[in-house]
Amino acid sequence: MKKAGSKTFVREKNGLVTRIQFIGYFRGGGYEAMSYYLCPIYAIQYGISGLPGHICQGENFQRMRKDWGVIQYGSEAVDTAMVERINRKFDDILIFLADGVLPEWQRIDSLETYFARERLDYLKATGTGPKDLRTGRPMWNLDQGGKEDPWRADDYLFGVWDLLSGKEMEGYARLEECVRHNSDYMGKYLKEFPGACNDPRDAMAVMYRNAQLFLGTKEIPEAEKRRDQIQETYEEVCRFMRYYHGLAKKTERG
Repeated sequence: MKKAGSKTFVREKNGLVTRIQFIGYFRGGGYEAMSYYLCPIYAIQYGISGLPGHICQGENFQRMRKDWGVIQYGSEAVDTAMVERINRKFDDILIFLADGVLPEWQRIDSLETYFARERLDYLKATGTGPKDLRTGRPMWNLDQGGKEDPWRADDYLFGVWDLLSGKEMEGYARLEECVRHNSDYMGKYLKEFPGACNDPRDAMAVMYRNAQLFLGTKEIPEAEKRRDQIQETYEEVCRFMRYYHGLAKKTERG
């Protein structure tokens, strides 16, 4: 992975982007939080987790997340005991990444393995954790309880993959749902903030514009020309998304 800023590490490989970022605490000196994701380069870091539940919610994660505040005040005077607590917390972070997140990501070496049915079934099967002995409730539950994603980001994620895989009917149906669901809100929003589609801080606007670009290829009647345009659109979107994910310098699109 390469450094993209002092606290961000990012990599691109075979159509996938891996990103780990330590977020600076507003008082300076420490870290407020950590974000991490692996996703197709055309996608946004929203939607399916990409990690099985026992990793993204398991013991190492719970230990890492507990008492995170100890590293939020790095600029304040600390004694020996505090230094030891800070060191232990960084150990917890490294164990979580090195023993859980990175080995799991290493298994996903292409878009094909990212979307493999076996992997998606595995993610679903590990979405509910074992029962807590004290409460009797699952220790984690990644299931949304039947609720649909409010952004329809998964429709964008899987819709584009369907197009790239030649399943155009399924792909366009998913993309239509994504655009339709967001069009009322985004139409008003983009009138007020027309540059939002080029702003990596505005994930929803970026996704909406990308979905529109892919959906526009549906209007091409000739199958071969349509497939060529899908590929060109994918490459165009990926050029911008390299900037979005921190892989490349600033770029804009019309």
